[in-house]
Amino acid sequence: MSMTRNLCGLALVALAGTAVSANPEVASSADRISVERGITLTNDGNVSTGTYDLVFDNMTNTPSATGLNVSYTDPASYTGGSTSTYAYLVPMSSVVGGLWAAWDAGDGIPNDIWWDEYAADLTAWGEAGSLQTITKFDTIVVIVNQDGVERDSTIQFLWFNYEGDTFMGGAGYVYTVPVGYGGWFDDEYDFNADGVVFDIYDIGYVCFDWYNFPDVGTDTGHGMMIAGGSLMGGAFPYPDTLWTLGETLVESWINADPVTNVDPMWDGETGTSYLDVLNTGDLWNLGYVDDVTNPTWECAHDFPFRIYIETGGSACPGDLDGDGDTDQSDLGILLAAYGINADGDLDGNGVTDQSDLGILLADYGCPW
Repeated sequence: MSMTRNLCGLALVALAGTAVSANPEVASSADRISVERGITLTNDGNVSTGTYDLVFDNMTNTPSATGLNVSYTDPASYTGGSTSTYAYLVPMSSVVGGLWAAWDAGDGIPNDIWWDEYAADLTAWGEAGSLQTITKFDTIVVIVNQDGVERDSTIQFLWFNYEGDTFMGGAGYVYTVPVGYGGWFDDEYDFNADGVVFDIYDIGYVCFDWYNFPDVGTDTGHGMMIAGGSLMGGAFPYPDTLWTLGETLVESWINADPVTNVDPMWDGETGTSYLDVLNTGDLWNLGYVDDVTNPTWECAHDFPFRIYIETGGSACPGDLDGDGDTDQSDLGILLAAYGINADGDLDGNGVTDQSDLGILLADYGCPW
């Protein structure tokens, strides 16, 4: 499956469709867990193998100084000719004050919650349109603590289908940040080891959100690394040349804020959810135009990350119960959800309907 897998023409406006039951609210969600962890500085570009299959990776750049695909200011860093690790990032604070305070403090641009799209490599994934259990996620986070006291910083990673109307699952991780700490680092989040179990589609959105809990101080000094390369100029490699697995749109990332023109009832449930924000908030796609000697100008609009699934996961598109085949049990799940909810949704449109039944019946008896 290529870039024609619905990756062209991102949905940046309200999406029509049936409200779904999964409702990750900005305040809380039973579908996420929080895991305490200390600051770990790896920066090693390590790609784990073991029991997990890597299905998406726009983060690995083997020749670079750190092995990571990030926006360096020194062109030689992309080829390993320089030890420079000075890179560019996007701030994600949502309150005024401090280093990397919110952009919307002065110009009204929301920047607290970010989404980036992905398309997994089908060689590793299996059948297009099928679900697989995500086991691990790897990305590059940025934290600066100038609060004067030790504080907790919580990052949330949430998955949505490509239509943006179904929340698939996610997890939150809490960093205890020492006074005066500042840095960026590559971190791996092992969902399997942390007891997080949910399925995602081969195409979808990953949501990044530094979550502001009122009882842990400010949420200033948070950000995400920007994927390497420039969309203009030859000194900094075009992002496509740095991808290693899967596909994405280098020009596309979107950001929003939970308080900006959001309809809290879009999903049919009270409380502002990520689905509400994604579908009714003001979404922005930002470019960076400043010093032309630096790769910030028209940088790749992507976050570097890796997605892993279970080795030997089900390759049967109609497998709804996750037991590796398509049989009577799966048919029962689909019929029980038919016209009611998305429990039998196989085509990713957020509802269980005739299209899903057709997929299951065509796959009945898999594996062959």
